Amino acid sequence: SSSSSSSSSYTEQQQDQEEEEGLATKEMVVNANSGGKDSLFCYAVVMNPPEPTFELVEASLKRCDGYLFFSNFSDPSHRVKGIIHDEMKVQYGGLWGSALNTKHFYKVWKFMANDPEIAKFKWFAKIDLDTVLIPERLQALIAKNRDENPSFHDPSRSIAWGAPIPGPIELFSQGALLKFKERHEAICHEKLDIYNVWQQEDMYIYKCLEGLGYDNTEPPRPWRFDGHVPHPVLEMMEMGKDPVCYLDPESREQRCLERAKMREYAAFHPFKTPEDMRKVQKWLLADSN
Repeated sequence: SSSSSSSSSYTEQQQDQEEEEGLATKEMVVNANSGGKDSLFCYAVVMNPPEPTFELVEASLKRCDGYLFFSNFSDPSHRVKGIIHDEMKVQYGGLWGSALNTKHFYKVWKFMANDPEIAKFKWFAKIDLDTVLIPERLQALIAKNRDENPSFHDPSRSIAWGAPIPGPIELFSQGALLKFKERHEAICHEKLDIYNVWQQEDMYIYKCLEGLGYDNTEPPRPWRFDGHVPHPVLEMMEMGKDPVCYLDPESREQRCLERAKMREYAAFHPFKTPEDMRKVQKWLLADSN
């Protein structure tokens, strides 16, 4: 069910309540040097209680330079910050039948933009809880982009990967977050109806950054995997087969997954259970001999 605030806009009381939550402390967000050249802050919005895949996603986010989870409850031991004063469960709908969750993420982006510790990072990656992230690979791709064209891929500029920006993993720069902080009220909040039109957070942040002015600096080579992997294929992965081939249930075309090629990707989606996540992670990391 959707929350009761779905028909109203932000109130001063809600904003005051969020500010009372306090900012994130350095100890809570930082794993390494947040001011590094390509420092990566990873974040996710979690349900209450968290999804079954939470522990596996948490383990991968721990390999980012900093990370935080957001929800309507707090758990400092797992870096969960409760800034969403609302039901976490939302309705599904729109063109893609996806979660109508912009209202939750809007609070998250505002919090991140106004938090001095989080805002020190150069890159921000949002991960869905059904997405396998390889942070080291993502940072390697970021570095490769920068080495090839340093001025274009400078994170102080407003840049992001994708047009539209893909929902399972959203990557944008420090410059994009700064623009959001400075002008989101006038450009995004006033012009983009988050309750009736732009209810899916991935489309909202895309239209918001587009309105604020951003460049798509997505790598020319594929960098993420998106597709439903049937259970028999996951079983083949568990047996160590490489490559694994199957008939894609959506495109009805033959699809082959080759371990060496898949290792070049930074994210894999969707995997709804811990068991499925473990199978694909184990297959990716296994010795290819």
